[in-house]
Order: sequence, then C-alpha cells, then structure tokens
Amino acid sequence: MGTNNEEITLSNGGVRERLIYFAKYSGMTVRSFEQAAKLSQGYVKGISKSIGADKLNNILSRFHELNRDWLLYGDGEMLKTSTSENENKNDNSSASNGNSSASSTGNGNLDKYLDEIRGERELVKTTIELIKTEKDQSSELLTQNSELITQNAKLINQNTELISYILKIGGKLPLVEGE
Repeated sequence: MGTNNEEITLSNGGVRERLIYFAKYSGMTVRSFEQAAKLSQGYVKGISKSIGADKLNNILSRFHELNRDWLLYGDGEMLKTSTSENENKNDNSSASNGNSSASSTGNGNLDKYLDEIRGERELVKTTIELIKTEKDQSSELLTQNSELITQNAKLINQNTELISYILKIGGKLPLVEGE
C-alpha cells in the first residue's frame, strides 16, 4: 500500500485523503478521478467529513476494485480481495470437469452478472448505512434546534419584561455616575 509514512497519514485521514491516495495509486490526477467518477471539479478536495450516497455510488460503480469499508472508515485493504473470485473459479472448474457441455463463456457471463449483483448489493448496503448516519445527524440537529428555540424564548421573555419595566418608569433610565 505504500511506505509506512503514507499508511500512517492515511489511517489518520478521512474519506478525502483516501480518495486522493486511491487516485494517485491508480495513476490518475484527482481531477481525472473526479471526471471518471462523474464528480464535479474540486469535489474531492472539498470533502470535509463524509460524502453523499449518490457520489459514493458513482465512485464504487466506476471503480469496482475499491473497498467501500476502506474508503468510508479506513477498515481493511484499499482494494477488494479476490477471495470470492477464486471461489467462483474453483466452482466453475469443478462444474466444467463434471459436465463438459457447460461453456466457459456461459460461466463467464454468469460470473459477470453475479459480480454486478454483488456490487449492487454493496451499493444498497452503503446507501442504507449513509441514510442511517444522516438520520442520526438530523435527529441531533433537531435536538440542538429545540434547545436554541427554548433559549430564544427565554431571551424574548426577558426582553419583554425589560421593555415593560422601561415603559412603567416612563421611559427614563436611571443615570449612570459620570454623566
């Protein structure tokens, strides 16, 4: 994955840093990566904490080898492992040994469709996780807004009492020494 210094930087970094690292690893500039993933110019460098589900889907559908968990959380390896591919190859070779009429082209198409389905399942899983995260963030913002509304109501009451007091004393405020 690179030198130890790069790994330390990446483990401390976020999605933006991991996308930049992946682009460089893939031999692309950040701009060419954005174009390939159908992202607007400057999108990657503008990421602060997380990315939207639609942008993530664009990236993962274009770069199938990119590990979603690594991108979002820094977990695992940057590139997907080929364990499932090796299992499929073993299954196909044993099936063709038992049945010579099964064509390798047919199995290749089936593998292709299965990979696409797996990819789509990953995208759905990612989208659900992002929706849950956004829901939690929305709930937190609603709580904060409620607290602010309560504070504002208290301030309004205090200001109303102050205005009533000023009107009660005839609009004249007591003089401060030195005036």
